[in-house]
Amino acid sequence: MIPHLPPEICGEIARCVRESGSETTGWKTRRAWSSENQSLVALSLTSKLWRIEATPVLWSYMVLEFLSGESTDIEAMDSHIAQIVSLLAIPSPRYAFYLKRLSLLVCSTDSERRKKHVISLIQQLLSHSTQVRYFQYLNFDSDTLLPSLQLPALRVLDLKFDGGFSIALSAEEQLSVASFLALHPRLEDISFMLPVVGWTLQARSKFGSFPNLKAFHGNPILLRVFEISPEITSLKLRMPLPSYAELRRPFLSLESSFPKVTSLSFNGTRPGLTRDNIDALSRYLPALVDIDGFDVADDFIDLMKTNLEGMAWRLPDVQNLVIYESEDMGSSHAMGDALNPEIKESLFRLHYLFPSIKSAKFVGKAKGAPDVLLQWLDSEISVLAQQS
Repeated sequence: MIPHLPPEICGEIARCVRESGSETTGWKTRRAWSSENQSLVALSLTSKLWRIEATPVLWSYMVLEFLSGESTDIEAMDSHIAQIVSLLAIPSPRYAFYLKRLSLLVCSTDSERRKKHVISLIQQLLSHSTQVRYFQYLNFDSDTLLPSLQLPALRVLDLKFDGGFSIALSAEEQLSVASFLALHPRLEDISFMLPVVGWTLQARSKFGSFPNLKAFHGNPILLRVFEISPEITSLKLRMPLPSYAELRRPFLSLESSFPKVTSLSFNGTRPGLTRDNIDALSRYLPALVDIDGFDVADDFIDLMKTNLEGMAWRLPDVQNLVIYESEDMGSSHAMGDALNPEIKESLFRLHYLFPSIKSAKFVGKAKGAPDVLLQWLDSEISVLAQQS
């Protein structure tokens, strides 16, 4: 006999099913999403109470793909998406009210008819997604434009276009992105995988501003392209090209500092922990508390051997640091549980660079080598090794 549970407990169980996996850190794959759906559908079929509690969770997150190719049953896929659109359109039950997170993947196709049909489906889908707070749009078809529709509840946007950073979007594509962004001035978190070149004045004039923006993820050059507000508090920078390895170079193209940013991390090419980069950070991100992603090589060891007197004022608030051993080093500095003496001495001197530091994690490049965690407490330093 199944014991009777209060509705709030049933609802919490259903939410735990949906919030498992990558939900707390990012976007789900379609496979993970489908697996969760199977569990939620099973719960909803258990009883009327479970159906009432599981249904809103089931509809809270959608991952939809607009695929192409001979191996894809396009007709069945489009029929499924059209059915979802029709269900979102009905006033009762209010499925559209439950939908808070939406992820769309658009793949390329050579058929103009197919492209128009996909755009039509996306427009219909977004027109009913009035409660969506998180929207991910992955576009692998440069001719499939982002619809100029407003999602009134939207706060988090993850926008990626095929072609990376160096291939410019067409003027029409740029306007579609700019028009969509202009309709959403209340965004709080933006993630861009967009070209950094070729943005026209016409497109840039339509961007608008984001006064509520707190977090930005993307190439640092896009901070200037989109005139991101200095009120942001978190940066996750994608630096894909070796020419961007010196952090000073992209930051020097900015017109202002970001005095409220306390968290900084990197994707792609990691900048070196060098004197020039520390100077650049102190100028443009003076309030940093957490840094994740610096690359340490021989120049870091050379820096730490010098007289560091006078550098502590540059980033006085940094408390937590994660650094990575450079692939450019000839031999690993993290072998087993033992640290190379030079890197060990360099790590022990980090408090001269960051006087408020509480913890630093060193990630070695040697396969199987444990990460090394250093902690500072009342001027005492402890070293812990933890598995990667």
